[in-house]
Amino acid sequence: MSRARLAMRWFRYRFGPVGQIAVWLAAAAAAVILFQHRSESFQIIGLARGRVSRVSAPYEARVERIPVQLFGPVKKGQVVAVLDDSLLTAQIATISAEIARLRAEYAENQTLLDADVRARLSRWDSENRAFSNDTVQLSVSTQELKAVLEYDRALLEGLRAAMENTEQLAKNGLGPLADFQSAKAEYEATVKKVEENERLLAHLRAERQTAEQRLAAHLQHRPVSPSQEAALAHMRQAIAVQEGLRLELQAQRDEYILLAPCDGIVIELQGRPRDASASRPGEGGMRSPGEVVVPGQTIVAIAQAEPTEIVAYADDHQAPELSPGLPVRLTSGGRRRQVALSEIVAVAPTVQRLPETLWQDPRLPEWGRPVLVRKPPGMTLRVGERVMVRNR
Repeated sequence: MSRARLAMRWFRYRFGPVGQIAVWLAAAAAAVILFQHRSESFQIIGLARGRVSRVSAPYEARVERIPVQLFGPVKKGQVVAVLDDSLLTAQIATISAEIARLRAEYAENQTLLDADVRARLSRWDSENRAFSNDTVQLSVSTQELKAVLEYDRALLEGLRAAMENTEQLAKNGLGPLADFQSAKAEYEATVKKVEENERLLAHLRAERQTAEQRLAAHLQHRPVSPSQEAALAHMRQAIAVQEGLRLELQAQRDEYILLAPCDGIVIELQGRPRDASASRPGEGGMRSPGEVVVPGQTIVAIAQAEPTEIVAYADDHQAPELSPGLPVRLTSGGRRRQVALSEIVAVAPTVQRLPETLWQDPRLPEWGRPVLVRKPPGMTLRVGERVMVRNR
């Protein structure tokens, strides 16, 4: 045996176990490195998606017309559907007629109230004038009678003096007795007249006092005009209720004209199986004029012409590694290959079925957790285009 072979055997004997251990350690380290690299990297497929807005019926009604075409462009605020509002129009006309009737009745009642107030005031004024005239007349009669009494009292003093003088002359024989008797009769007649006028004056004063009290009481009972606000409040409330109903119906009728909520393209309501557009939420399409729709039923669906977001789907192993704000690299799968940097916006908490275009086998549905990725401003994509999402 040569010396070289002996040296080789000696080397294997001395260093063979150590080499095997070194090889095993190197393999284990490589496995750990590969596992760590696999856990830190991911690659998922997503679709460029545009938002879809559904124009739905607010009330149960019949579709009158749809002035847009399928796959035609629309602008925000454009009329896309009109519902039949003939029933609402009839109800508004009925309410308007009822409001007109209530207002006419209100005006009539107001006129009657005004006429009643004027009539009562007229009667009160007439009675007040009568009471005032009585008071004035009694005052005048009292003043006239007082003047007569003053005159008669002054005359009575003269008659008494004349009677006493003629009586003295008759007793002394200087004058005829007839003059004394005539003066006495005139004096007594004047006394009776004064007494009667004094009684009449007292009666007139009592009547005047009564007339003044009656006038004062009548002035205190002046007719009060009834408050038209209170008397006609119920009719005003009825008018307000009807006007509120009319405004409500008018606002409801305005909602029968449906407008586009955004710029976009009219799409079908029912997508075809295995069609990329069929998986977009909000699909459900246009209705036909004459159809009766219920509240919440989609009449027209409008999709934005340009995608606004990217939705990818992660499996159970990839989902725990993804979180909002994680930077990613996007690669478009179209003819024009594009690469851009972006970040994850949100990760769905639930698992959903993938769109059919992402199934590996069309017969076997696949499931994943949706991941929303921000669409970079400079990246040009088509709706439904595949996008590869990787970590940077």
